[in-house]
Amino acid sequence: KTLKAEEVRRDAYQDYSDAKRKMSDWINYYNSERLHSAIGFLTPDEVFAGKMEERLAERRTKLYNATREREDYWANQQI
Repeated sequence: KTLKAEEVRRDAYQDYSDAKRKMSDWINYYNSERLHSAIGFLTPDEVFAGKMEERLAERRTKLYNATREREDYWANQQI
């Protein structure tokens, strides 16, 4: 359904090889670049490669650091 809605119906193809190339490019994008909400906003390639926990840990660390920086910023503001 997604391929049809986001690629096939959106684009006009010159011939069979053009359609095949564009669909192949889209499938590569879908699997390696597009984030998927159902799998924690990761790519299927990341999940397949076993990097899900690593990526989620990186996000938790970034969020923790940003929270600490924001708290420090506001704690040091003079009113």
